[in-house]
Amino acid sequence: MAKPVIISSEIPWDVDGFAMSEDGKRAAFVVNENGYSTLYLLDPKSFQFKKVNSIPLGLIGGMQFDKDNKRLGLTINTHQTPSDTYVLDLKRNVLSHGKLERWTYSEVGGLDTSKFIKPELVKYPSFDGREIPAFVYAKESATPQPVIISIHGGPESQSRPRFSSTFQLWINELNAAVIAPNVRGSDGYGKEYLSLDNGYKREDSVKDIGALLDWIDNTTSP
Repeated sequence: MAKPVIISSEIPWDVDGFAMSEDGKRAAFVVNENGYSTLYLLDPKSFQFKKVNSIPLGLIGGMQFDKDNKRLGLTINTHQTPSDTYVLDLKRNVLSHGKLERWTYSEVGGLDTSKFIKPELVKYPSFDGREIPAFVYAKESATPQPVIISIHGGPESQSRPRFSSTFQLWINELNAAVIAPNVRGSDGYGKEYLSLDNGYKREDSVKDIGALLDWIDNTTSP
């Protein structure tokens, strides 16, 4: 039996998607990089891989190669669009690609998604000096804004910059800022971070929320 080979140890992020062509000559994988999806093309023979830089910021899913192994289909979810289908043209060199083409435009019920606010990834210090990642959705404003904090469930889950009409409603109709933190114990940042709220450490994740309140109070934006 062949031994498993680690091929992405130099990438310090979780791999949360993988696809291989029917002939086994092409592969692709997706990395959860600070909540954003990053796509890589992989040569299964040499184990070399290369990042695809033309992908919009968001979440990637549903990867599949076509039967001719000339295109890679995938879905992309962004702050402005629900999951839509895209196709990436592939070159003869398994690590090379052509253009990315969008195939579908999802129904959004008449919403003007051009007004949807792009989240900003920030990090704020907690009680023990650890930096906690969070996504901030906020309009530019010369005056203070109310802030809504959205805590993900799980608890081993993760807030990610996906399409959210609810967040955008709060921003555009209530003139509020929205902050979605990934307190310790959240998924997507490695096993150590995931275990930081286990057992008697559970209250530490609550302290991260308290630290966020302090950060909001001391920050001019939002």
